[in-house]
Amino acid sequence: MKKMALLISVICCQFVALSQEPGIYKGHIISKDLPVPGATVALLKQADSALVKLSVSNNEGAFEFTGITKANYLLLVTSVGFDSLYAVAAENENMQIKLNANAQALGSVTILAKRPLVEARLDKMIVNVDASPSNAGATALELLEKSPGISVDKDGNISLKGKQGVIVLMDGKQTYLSGQDLANMLRSMPASQLDQLEIITQPSAKYDAAGNAGILNLKTKKARTMGFNG
Repeated sequence: MKKMALLISVICCQFVALSQEPGIYKGHIISKDLPVPGATVALLKQADSALVKLSVSNNEGAFEFTGITKANYLLLVTSVGFDSLYAVAAENENMQIKLNANAQALGSVTILAKRPLVEARLDKMIVNVDASPSNAGATALELLEKSPGISVDKDGNISLKGKQGVIVLMDGKQTYLSGQDLANMLRSMPASQLDQLEIITQPSAKYDAAGNAGILNLKTKKARTMGFNG
């Protein structure tokens, strides 16, 4: 009887361990059999639509979320000129998501006042903080965890596309903080104080080897207001 109980316990532990293994959610965004680069892909919890992580499709229309706790998720895909689309996220499958061109965008030029959640530029990626309701009540560190290409480990170390040694700027000025000091500072800062997060994967030469992993520039609302007034 004891052996049977032990066996059941071992099986249960193995099941729990397997269920806690991180999953991969990936796919391609296409329209009329052509890739859609620069599309914003939001991974949402199916239960309450809370934002888990963001990604942006590359030139081949591909996107990928790695290290994600296994659960039921939805994908929200948005791109300029296309209708937004929700899809059920399938783990470890190469999903093919087809977007339809927005009829209004085809017929006329529409000026939108609302900023997109993510903007893909040639030299950087910009996350507009207020564009996501899920950032309300979040910290700056939690904002980084959700942003494209950024990972934060249990000790608060920040990496960009798997590389550590990321330089963090505040309104373009270096913080000179790292490790726990940087993590504590970001934990204490409400995301509501931020206007944008700039993600720069290929820094200019002025940062030399110190920032070759990438640069994260946190732009505050205060700095934007001062810029408008000054």
